[in-house]
Amino acid sequence: MRKNLVLLGVIAVLVGMASLMFAGTEAGMRVTIPFDFYVNDQLLPAGEYVFNMGIVGPATASCVVVRSKDDTEIRLLTTIPDVNANPTVASLQFNRYGDKHFLTSVAIRSYKATLKMTGLERELIAQFQKEPTALAMVLE
Repeated sequence: MRKNLVLLGVIAVLVGMASLMFAGTEAGMRVTIPFDFYVNDQLLPAGEYVFNMGIVGPATASCVVVRSKDDTEIRLLTTIPDVNANPTVASLQFNRYGDKHFLTSVAIRSYKATLKMTGLERELIAQFQKEPTALAMVLE
């Protein structure tokens, strides 16, 4: 019981720090995703999500916070920073293997963040023995 309370406290502190980090950042978007999808190796249900980016330098994002509408699903993702080639368009990029979708990148304004490929995704590449189908959700 005590371990669970300590873990809950640590999570609350991390979420609070992430909120402070993003307080001055306008790089965020709200989107409804119509299918279940993986973030890292964790499956998130279809639904409405908020994506916020942590900005570390000119036009780069180093981490992304993904929150469900009711805050039951919260993920802090470390990412590979990049620059959005089309800063007027916000988008999410997914790789699809059969009926499984993996979030691969988030682009908001001039910021873009790419997620690292996970072990589960590598297993599916080996199983399907072909490259995934890319799926983009463009939000204007």
